[in-house]
Amino acid sequence: MCSSDLRDRGDLERAEHFYRQAVAIYERTSPEGSDIVDGLTNLATVVTDRGDLAAADDLLRRALTLQERTAPDELGRSSTLIILGNLALERGDLETAKAHYQQALAIAEKLSPDGEEAAASLGSLGSLANLQGDVATARTYLRRALEIQRKLAPESPALAVSLENLAQIEGGNQEGGSATAEELLRQALAIFEQAAPESLATASVLRDLGEVAALRGHPREALGLHRRDRK
Repeated sequence: MCSSDLRDRGDLERAEHFYRQAVAIYERTSPEGSDIVDGLTNLATVVTDRGDLAAADDLLRRALTLQERTAPDELGRSSTLIILGNLALERGDLETAKAHYQQALAIAEKLSPDGEEAAASLGSLGSLANLQGDVATARTYLRRALEIQRKLAPESPALAVSLENLAQIEGGNQEGGSATAEELLRQALAIFEQAAPESLATASVLRDLGEVAALRGHPREALGLHRRDRK
């Protein structure tokens, strides 16, 4: 059984043990190769899952240093910076998270402005701006992310998440915001119901649609959606 299977099963201790063994081998045999970057990133994921954010941050910084030295013109740096931003966000360090996301976006826009990394960076910056109360900036970032995602993968769960995030912002807009939010949520629901109809993500969108329907004065529809959410 591989380390990723162990992680999926929740056996984090054994997964971490095997990932550390792999990293040790890479350090001896290929200290500047891409394998060690992948190993450090995988190890950081397991360490994060067990709650040691400081250790995960150290591992990812090691990976980023290697990427900057050996592959400065590759998109891997952008992905690593996004994960570092997510860790900072989880710690409550919003400014560090923002700096990482901005660096990730700058790299992605230089190397692949219409790629997944650019969309992910924009989405992360949009969610962070919304968390900080900067709704206008959040809307701008999320709309840019949506533009890219619609072209890349118009039926992907990542697009559905962005639609839901933007709907939450639009729902707070007094001028037609509820109608816009409902349209975005229905688009997200169509994607989730196709990809994973019984998932928590689908239930979340149904709940949000119920709340929007209630706000718009459609109590029967709201009740129906809430019942579907609870199934």
